Amino acid sequence: MEFNLPNCVGVMDGTLFPLAFQPETEDAADYHGRKFQWSLTCLVVSDQKRRIRWYITGYPGSAHDNRMLRRSPLKVRKEEYFTVYQYIIGDTAFDPSENVVPAYKANPNKAEPDDPDERLLNKVISKPRVSSEHVNGMWKGRFPWLRLIPNRVRDKKSLTEVMKYIHCTVILHNFLIEFGDQHIKSWESEEDRLSDIAEPANDPTDDMPGEEHMLYRGVPAGAPKVWRRATVREYLREHHATFELERNARQDDSSDDEGEDLSAVATEFENYFSRLNNN
Repeated sequence: MEFNLPNCVGVMDGTLFPLAFQPETEDAADYHGRKFQWSLTCLVVSDQKRRIRWYITGYPGSAHDNRMLRRSPLKVRKEEYFTVYQYIIGDTAFDPSENVVPAYKANPNKAEPDDPDERLLNKVISKPRVSSEHVNGMWKGRFPWLRLIPNRVRDKKSLTEVMKYIHCTVILHNFLIEFGDQHIKSWESEEDRLSDIAEPANDPTDDMPGEEHMLYRGVPAGAPKVWRRATVREYLREHHATFELERNARQDDSSDDEGEDLSAVATEFENYFSRLNNN
């Protein structure tokens, strides 16, 4: 269990691949993206090791992330990707469903939701969401071709060729992750809204809910789309205080260890200079 989110199997995020040239297609205007003049949209699901576990691309830059998800195999054939209790998390761009737990949207003119439990869920899932943004930055850092694709999109065949190249970069990215290739830290800042996060120090089996917990049950027949998100929210409300106490205890232990290490270094220096003076 990563980030205290039991049964969460990935983080979903959208990213854009800028195109160097205007597409020569009838729908060229649709390639105007949110940030670039011409681009392709890509939807990515990554895991805690920053591997890309699923993705879909080929949509023009104006395509909304949620629309892509609704039409994707991840949604249409969800039973092939999820067990009855697994889910992924994402930002407010996505609709809640039995397998997708997005952040809560804030009320108009406010930075955060009014409900404290909703704010708590947003806070907890913000860390893995930032990790997914790091994945996009690392991916494009390893393969700068993705930052400005020089291929011309003229028809379905040329678009398919671009998508094949993108697929190759996904395979190589995961290959490098598996074999411990060191990425450059600055790659992570390629995407917007990034901040550093650390891997959780606790054992993945700590604080796992029992199998009787609602998080280990399938979505009841006729349940609303928000059911899964509501169960995650309730779980966090019940356990967050425990998580905070454990996190603070780990930080205190780390501070004590650091103090002991510094004290040992200081003592070693004193002994060294004492020996020099005696000689």
